[in-house]
Amino acid sequence: MMSGEAATHRGKNHGGTLRRALFGQHGAAPMNTVPDSEQASPRRFGIPTAASEILSVFKNADEMKQHPDYVAAKAGENAAAARFITDVASAETFAQARDRWPGATFVPVIALEASGANAIPSQFAEALAAAANGDTETEIIQVNQPFHTGANPMDRVISRPLFDGPVEFGKSYVLIDDATVLGGTLAELANHIQEGGGKVVGLAVLANASRAGLLSPATTHVTLAERRFGNVLRNEIGVEPGALTGPEAGYLAGFKDADALRARIAKAKRERSERLRAKSIRPSEDESGLDQPGATRLA
Repeated sequence: MMSGEAATHRGKNHGGTLRRALFGQHGAAPMNTVPDSEQASPRRFGIPTAASEILSVFKNADEMKQHPDYVAAKAGENAAAARFITDVASAETFAQARDRWPGATFVPVIALEASGANAIPSQFAEALAAAANGDTETEIIQVNQPFHTGANPMDRVISRPLFDGPVEFGKSYVLIDDATVLGGTLAELANHIQEGGGKVVGLAVLANASRAGLLSPATTHVTLAERRFGNVLRNEIGVEPGALTGPEAGYLAGFKDADALRARIAKAKRERSERLRAKSIRPSEDESGLDQPGATRLA
């Protein structure tokens, strides 16, 4: 047990050094400047049940993509992202944040995407923090590029986003993203924070495309995943069954046995490699430590 001043957990890279390495001096960088991830630790912590109810604005991303500032905000323009958040997030959204998470720290998913450094999560986090009289943590960074946009469910499951940066022991964090489908990105961010001794107390996204109000898995699905696929999940995907999200566990429940899951994973890896190579992106089999193209760099 730690005592005295609050302890802080940091990954191998952290703070401004990591941010500059990822995004450059002014918040944007070409994809080939993104550093390789070292051996990835497994996802051991899932999204806590008490925190798994998602605060969201839309049920899918289609409506928000029609906004005139969406493309620029997604590409990293902060002013466009601020206008976008002002237009799409309702007073009720901010009232819920104030009531559910007063004084919490709001952590946006900060990631370099194909179009640039997505500014939407950061601006959403700033707005929610202001409403809840909290603050934001912007030194926790996604350090690889899973390329989930346009990916099928198995591609999303096998390509884990990885996070690095400071976590304050015992602090309460709310995780923020622009959209979620299976919840894997939020789960990996939750894992990083809990590994450092932080507490995940809430989730907020603009578009919840998961079709689930809760991101924690049903106990029956976790039990099934452990019995049917436990070692496959640990060895080939790097996720403990209990750390799956509800949508991930529900999707995996459709595979009849471990052999069927292994076969689908192998097929997904081949399909992913072909998809990325078609975009002139070279999959890296050693960046995530999972023998999979989980992190990528330009050829």
